Amino acid sequence: MKPQYDSINPRYAEVFVRDAQKSLAALDPIMKIEGAWSEDELRTYTIYVHGMKSALASIGISNLSVEALKLEMAARNSDMDTIQSDTPIFIKSLRELVDYLSADKDNQATADSSNDNLPYLIEHLQSVVTACDEFDESGIENAITKILEKPWSGQIKDLLNSISLHLLHSDFDEIKEIAETFLRKD
Repeated sequence: MKPQYDSINPRYAEVFVRDAQKSLAALDPIMKIEGAWSEDELRTYTIYVHGMKSALASIGISNLSVEALKLEMAARNSDMDTIQSDTPIFIKSLRELVDYLSADKDNQATADSSNDNLPYLIEHLQSVVTACDEFDESGIENAITKILEKPWSGQIKDLLNSISLHLLHSDFDEIKEIAETFLRKD
């Protein structure tokens, strides 16, 4: 699809997709309202567009992030003309991005999960634990990138998604706990 989408870090893509789907689910009914919006509807719109602005920026989709900022400012200024004319285009672009990232995830999900290579996983999760002790964000990212080079079962993908989510917030203690809990099981 669009070359800029290929640059999205796969660890963050799934978290982004979940957030974007929630935002789309909140924005769709609001956009169907004919006539004036209530204060709560405008506030909800502003919150979700603001959230998408930040989420899009964090995955490097600056053109849509800028569009979300424009819509957020329109909402804060009660500029319904801009909201009504530009939001459908924004939502369409956001849906295309979500569809693209979801299709990529679906392709990965079809990989044979029987190829789980636990010694490989354990080795790299131990690297994650060490990197957490050193507050080494790039060390964690490198270890997760190595793990993601192989196909994994849903349980392992959930583990990696959880680590990636906490990495977005630099929550090293939580990442270490997640990795160590998994390592204790095996």
